[in-house]
Amino acid sequence: MKKYQSLSFKWALAIGGIIIAIVLIGLMINHFFFYDYYLDHEKRDMLTFAESFDQTQENQQAAQDLVSQAQAFKKITIGIVTDSDRLNFDYDLLKSHLILSRELGSRVQIDYPKDAQKQLDNFGYFFLDIHEYEDHIPSLGLIYRLKSGEVLLLSMPLEVADRTANIAIEFNVLISVFLVLTAMVGVFILTKTMTKPIVSLSNMTKRMADLDFSQRFQGRSHDEISLLGDHVNLMSHTLESTLIDLKNSNDQLIKDLEEKDKIVEMRKSFITNVSHELKTPIALIMSYTEGLRMNHHLSPDQKADYLQVIEKEAAHMDRLVKDLLDLTELEYDATSLTLASFDLSALIDEILDRYILWIGQKKIKVFLDKEDIHMVKGDRHRIEQGVMNLIINAIDHCEDQGSLRISLMKKEGNHAFSIYNSGSHLDCKEPQALFHRFYKASDSSQRQMGGSGVGLSILAAVMEKHKGKYGARNHQKGVEFWFTLPDE
Repeated sequence: MKKYQSLSFKWALAIGGIIIAIVLIGLMINHFFFYDYYLDHEKRDMLTFAESFDQTQENQQAAQDLVSQAQAFKKITIGIVTDSDRLNFDYDLLKSHLILSRELGSRVQIDYPKDAQKQLDNFGYFFLDIHEYEDHIPSLGLIYRLKSGEVLLLSMPLEVADRTANIAIEFNVLISVFLVLTAMVGVFILTKTMTKPIVSLSNMTKRMADLDFSQRFQGRSHDEISLLGDHVNLMSHTLESTLIDLKNSNDQLIKDLEEKDKIVEMRKSFITNVSHELKTPIALIMSYTEGLRMNHHLSPDQKADYLQVIEKEAAHMDRLVKDLLDLTELEYDATSLTLASFDLSALIDEILDRYILWIGQKKIKVFLDKEDIHMVKGDRHRIEQGVMNLIINAIDHCEDQGSLRISLMKKEGNHAFSIYNSGSHLDCKEPQALFHRFYKASDSSQRQMGGSGVGLSILAAVMEKHKGKYGARNHQKGVEFWFTLPDE
């Protein structure tokens, strides 16, 4: 993984390096050039004093004040040389310190520049170095020609200048170190402040790379970084909106594909189920039709029996196709439920009335345990299909002169319906298997709901649509089917 260095550290290092370099250059300049600059400044002061003295020497008091100031502040020693090469000590100075040359047995050595005479003739002055033998103290000297024709000789010890320059250099070093440390602290704080919005943008773009667009840049500096942050915010919002639209489109596409797959599967299932279940009735119809056509010796009663079988199988085929259509619609969400409140008790009475002749033919006793009015909420048509299939199934499998017990009550917040018929038991070990499509009992003559194997599957699909439960159980002398619907 690629390693990154902190931008604030880089900026602090770069700016701090520039500051240290500038300070070091300043110290080098101070070390190598400060003394020359200071000495040049002292020369200008000595020359200024000589010019002022030349202007005021006729005024003895003014000249004396000027000399006193120069001696007090600059430690300048002053002498005047006449044309007769004799020293004139009119101003009571340190007389023994200034003479013209070493040949006079003096205590000092005066080093004249090579072009001293030329400088004196051209400029009226020149500077020179003076070395005292006894104290070994170097001095800066100035020879200045006065308007009177006399020569002014000034001497200033360089010890003071050297010490002052060294102190100044040392102080500058200390100040520089302090300024560098202060600057580094300032640079660290400044770079942290300057890079804070950049770090915020970096974190924000990293979260955007992880498809997290919840963060927004909050910069208030009103500069290029703030403008960049506004652009990143706009990009984040645009990407978020685009991804949401893309996700919604993708979800819709998935739903469309699933719906398409459901339709394809529904068609395949319907064709498979129809072809499977219609084989027997079609074969019977074809067989009896062929018998009617080929057998010319059938009696009228025999022909009536043949026609009755054909009619029965045709009705069975019609009912089977309708049941398959209903089951397919329920299982594949081809239709939506129409929910409304209705009286389930009245619906049960209505269905029983439809099959009252069949019940009478089998001499079945019906026992009802329900209220006259029992309001439930659901799709009346679909629930009617489920209840009707259970009642038909119970009548069909009830023994002659047997009994039916129908119960409808409110129990634990649910509407509980059950129907019991006397007669044979369920032969399957798992009662829930009865509700699978086209379940067949082990006895081929015993076909659920007329042999279609679809009725209980319709009930299961209806109950699942209504978030209800369903099941079956054996009793000592019969079978009970039941379902529950949740309360409103």
